[in-house]
Amino acid sequence: MLKSMAVRYPFLLFYIIALAFPVILFSYLSILEVYFKTVHGDAYSYVGAFYALQADLVSRYPILFHHRDSILLYLTSYAMMWLAAPFFFFPFAPTASALLVSGLGNGSSAIKTLLSHYKPVRGRLTLKDGIRIYGSILLSIVALAGAFFIWAQVSGNDAMAEQMINTLGLFDVRYFAFGAFTALLLNQGGLLEELGWRGYALPLMLKRYSPLAAALTVGVAWALWHLPREIPMLIAGQQSMLELLGGQVLFIISCGGLSVIASYFVNITGGSVLPAIMWHGMFNYLTAATSQRVEGAVRSEFDTLTPIFWAAAALAILLIAGRDLGHKRRLEILR
Repeated sequence: MLKSMAVRYPFLLFYIIALAFPVILFSYLSILEVYFKTVHGDAYSYVGAFYALQADLVSRYPILFHHRDSILLYLTSYAMMWLAAPFFFFPFAPTASALLVSGLGNGSSAIKTLLSHYKPVRGRLTLKDGIRIYGSILLSIVALAGAFFIWAQVSGNDAMAEQMINTLGLFDVRYFAFGAFTALLLNQGGLLEELGWRGYALPLMLKRYSPLAAALTVGVAWALWHLPREIPMLIAGQQSMLELLGGQVLFIISCGGLSVIASYFVNITGGSVLPAIMWHGMFNYLTAATSQRVEGAVRSEFDTLTPIFWAAAALAILLIAGRDLGHKRRLEILR
């Protein structure tokens, strides 16, 4: 049955399996919270203790763990609080699901093909082409981060400007360099998720929809996949239903904008997911620099500025590349 579904409805099966991971994991988290409250009292939170541990690690190794969403920090934290270790499979879920459905539907050759999307460039692209493309990615990221910072300055938002300086490590070249490196290549969301979203799901959507519609469909699916992480905080009363819905609208807009940007660069590299890994990592990094993390929670409080900037950046890509988003170029590269 699963094999038949993998052949006939690959995206549906992929998404069901990918979504099952956070549903199970955040149900597990709710159980952990209840259990430890019975042991240590209502004031205790396992999530709070986990983030307290991370804060301690950051204070002891500030350069190594400057980017707080790096896989380095999370693997170290999981080793020290092993009951949290299953949460490694939250960001890894889309990739694990993609590998599983690919194997079920088309065997080991499909898995090898899927893994080939980790190559920096694919098809007929040369090293020179790759250098030009990745140079443009880095320049685009710098331009977007600069736009955020300039806006904070000219609008008089001194708190955001200071937060960006501290989060991005602009006060010290060592913090800035290592923070940017880990955000680009070792962000847990970007590194672990993107083979699933832009490596597997995007090509499936490109067979059914226009390039722009495919990018937006994957973006919305990606955003909604995060929804189970909100439920424990809703149950705990840390947010209302109205706050949850408002936050999700802002998050969907942001993810849709990023998906358009990432899809374009994935297409012009012949399907490499490395541009998506880089953009996803910087999305998380800049979100941390411009939004407020909810105390003792696995979510952030989004402001309206973040989705506006990501939507504007997506619009700029559309003006440059058109609604095709580099898809014709991708077909030519792989021909």
